[in-house]
Amino acid sequence: MIRCGCMPDSCRAQMSKCIRIVGILLLLWIFGCRSSAGAAVLGITEPFDPAVIQSGGTANSQVIHSVGEQPNVTVLSIPYLSFVELEQGGAAQLPAFERLKATGEWAAMNVRVPFKGLESVYATWGAGQMTDARGAQGWNAGERRNGQRGAAMLERFSGAQGEAGPTAAAAVLVPDMESIRAANAAGVYLPEPGLLGSTLQAQGIRIAVWSDLDLPGGGGEHYRRPAPLMVMNEHGLVEHGRVGERLFMERAGMPYGVQTRYDWLLAQWQKERGAAAAAGSLQVIELGDLYRLYEEKARYAPDAFVQTKRLVLEQLDLFLGELMRAMGEDSMRGVLWLVSPQVHTDAKQEKMLLTPAVRWLPNSSGSKWLTSETTRRLGVIAAVDLAPSLLREYGLSSPKEIIGRPVMAAPASSGSATLDALLVEVRNMSKIYALRPPMLYSLAGYEIGAMLLGLTFAWRRRLRSRGQLMLEQGAERSSVWWGFAVRGMLFSVLLLPALLLSMGWLVAWSVPWLVGYVLVGVLAGGAIVAYVTGGSASRLIAALGWIGGVVSALIIADGLTGAEAMKHSVLGYDVLIGARYYGIGNEFMGVLLGAAVLGLSAGLQARARRRPAAARAAHRLDNRIQRKSSEGHRF
Repeated sequence: MIRCGCMPDSCRAQMSKCIRIVGILLLLWIFGCRSSAGAAVLGITEPFDPAVIQSGGTANSQVIHSVGEQPNVTVLSIPYLSFVELEQGGAAQLPAFERLKATGEWAAMNVRVPFKGLESVYATWGAGQMTDARGAQGWNAGERRNGQRGAAMLERFSGAQGEAGPTAAAAVLVPDMESIRAANAAGVYLPEPGLLGSTLQAQGIRIAVWSDLDLPGGGGEHYRRPAPLMVMNEHGLVEHGRVGERLFMERAGMPYGVQTRYDWLLAQWQKERGAAAAAGSLQVIELGDLYRLYEEKARYAPDAFVQTKRLVLEQLDLFLGELMRAMGEDSMRGVLWLVSPQVHTDAKQEKMLLTPAVRWLPNSSGSKWLTSETTRRLGVIAAVDLAPSLLREYGLSSPKEIIGRPVMAAPASSGSATLDALLVEVRNMSKIYALRPPMLYSLAGYEIGAMLLGLTFAWRRRLRSRGQLMLEQGAERSSVWWGFAVRGMLFSVLLLPALLLSMGWLVAWSVPWLVGYVLVGVLAGGAIVAYVTGGSASRLIAALGWIGGVVSALIIADGLTGAEAMKHSVLGYDVLIGARYYGIGNEFMGVLLGAAVLGLSAGLQARARRRPAAARAAHRLDNRIQRKSSEGHRF
């Protein structure tokens, strides 16, 4: 152990000064990382090439292809679509998805929000900020339930009643708009529900929505219409579109005995594009067949479920292909976004919680990855990024209430920006997410056990030194081995952060190999250091200095080269949780500070121990010189 009490006052002062210098340097490093230029230099974010920013836009605006014409943007939302369906071989025989794979701009979207339900995800997409919309849904303006009209309910709740009220020109509305506003006004995020719809409506953009998640079968609980929450305005209104039963028809072989009316939806979509003309439009189409299938999965035989899922995906692919074909033939500029607000249960079991998000243009060639300043990670975007990205499509800047950032398309860092490469990265992130809790809990238990054993061994040794504990000869030898084991465990605790960091470079390994690498590395490293140091105090201090220095150097070097190891380490930050996407996490920041102080303290103490030895050697040399001199004088 390092006993600070044996250090002279001058050495203590030097140590305090060095610790302050280290702290100042680390703070300067952190502040440098926070700036965009510093971040690019330090490697915590990938530098973006302006030549590949979407549609030729700049950081603040976007160039529209045709003067006087706004784009027609279509958002195709498929709840429960996941990367499991898109993995290699999963999209076989689906030509439209294959085309998207080859020419789309892909990303994995983090749709984790603090509030449950699809409604909260859609509301977050529309506000560009975390939004609580639990229990809300869209109604057709003239729809009645239990004797109540949706329009009358909204007017009653908002106080804007009368035939000339704000609901008069709306096709779809959200009666719970006031309760959504009240719930978020009392929260910590303070979003503006309906901000996307209001901003686009103020620019004359034509907005329409079709929501198709109803579960036929009786009772009011079968209504599922969350999509309007994305494009409603500040009053909870959407001018065009429809939700509910008219969007599907009876078909016995499909989930819940119904199927989406794809032909009718395509006709309505074409009609809205024609009505928008040069003003531009935003159309949100929500498809519910895959959602209904997984809601009914427990009733299916395994083989029947697989067959029905294949049929559902084929129907989705046919509709997607028709949309893409029509966009290619249309003279007006079209943009397609395909997103998913939530993954299904099978994907959750595999920890594939990130949802696919793809942006596609009719003239696209080659696949790219999307990213944003929110995540600064190629191939990863956040739910709050969708609203500013859609505003960017129309050349509009984001209101200050939106915390997300527009997405940008850039080649993958590996040089291969294919969907298959993104799937590998998604699998790696899911692997670390699944491995984090069991591994960290186990290692935390090991660290606690090692420290308790160390305290117990030190206490018994102190008793022996005072003569209060006597051991027999055999027990004495056993105590020596126990001392070696305890020292090895304590050293392994100090080496553990370096091994957890380095596992990020080995993320392509399988889980058993990763776990084995960490366990074997920890135990072997601790045993080697314990053997080398032995009972020598000077070797102990040197080992501590080297451990602190190496751990600090590894963390800093990784941060300066893009933090690739930290991003894939169980001790780093997690994309699936979304608390942090880049920089240095709290855990490794604590390790860096502790390791730097440990290395510095050990170095100062080693220096203090060398000074008396050097002084004694110099004194002996002076004495020898004086003796030689006196002998020569006598001669």
